[in-house]
Amino acid sequence: MDDTEKSRPQLFDELREEVLASGVASEGQVVRIDAHVRESEPPVSRPVSASRQGSDGGEKEADTLERVEETLTPPPQKTAPAIKLRGRVLAVEDAPDIQRLVRLFLTSAGLEVTLATNGQNAIETAFQQVEAGRAFDVILMDMQMPVLDGYRATEMLRAAGYSGTIVALTSHTLSGERERCLAAGCDDYLVKPINRTTLLTALKGYLSARPHPS
Repeated sequence: MDDTEKSRPQLFDELREEVLASGVASEGQVVRIDAHVRESEPPVSRPVSASRQGSDGGEKEADTLERVEETLTPPPQKTAPAIKLRGRVLAVEDAPDIQRLVRLFLTSAGLEVTLATNGQNAIETAFQQVEAGRAFDVILMDMQMPVLDGYRATEMLRAAGYSGTIVALTSHTLSGERERCLAAGCDDYLVKPINRTTLLTALKGYLSARPHPS
């Protein structure tokens, strides 16, 4: 048994016997003994490093957490390539806010934009540019406008021999609206609110396929 495991009475009894046996003192004498007894200390629990905890188990847990994080983390979003175009567009629209939006979409793609506020203005501007040898590559025609709406303006342009591309812009989604726009002489039909990618994709097809109108 280790000294640290013995009780104090046991230690003093052993010391008394050793003193008597050595002859340092006899029975009945008072002897002062300075004894420093160390109480047994409870075992100290030491924290285990998280990186070493459970060796294989800890490493497996860390690997599992990494895989879970990779699974839950969404992949970086791929940005669609910017559409760049070249050409001249007449945008016919009476609403100022939509005028600004359409101009922004077109100019940011590299297009040259001229605005007209109604059908009558559109007809005059279109033929002025034809006579100047700078005909528009595409006319974006709002179909619901004051003074002269887009249906009648398109019919008059076609009747006068205008051959350029005319794309209808309309907020009407009723059945038969597309057919009505095409019957008036439009080449295509887009529904408001205007989506930038849809608009530029449609224009890209016409700008690359059509010669300058007359």
